[in-house]
Amino acid sequence: MGKTKEHTIQVSQMCVDLHKSGNGYKKIATRLHLSISTVRGIIKKFKTTGTVVNKPGRGRQFIFHHAQYKRWAGVA
Repeated sequence: MGKTKEHTIQVSQMCVDLHKSGNGYKKIATRLHLSISTVRGIIKKFKTTGTVVNKPGRGRQFIFHHAQYKRWAGVA
């Protein structure tokens, strides 16, 4: 899987605003210099969540469970 970049909130909001005004995916993509699949993903995310803000916690998750960490660290 290749690297991905998060688009700014302003770009995502502009994408949603253009879609609400009746523009299609292709027109939005050419105007904002994005791919059509990116525009589709931004609009899909907006329709499901109601916002274009990126969710926190999308990085690597901590591998220890809290109880395991306490045993490993010798706290318990």
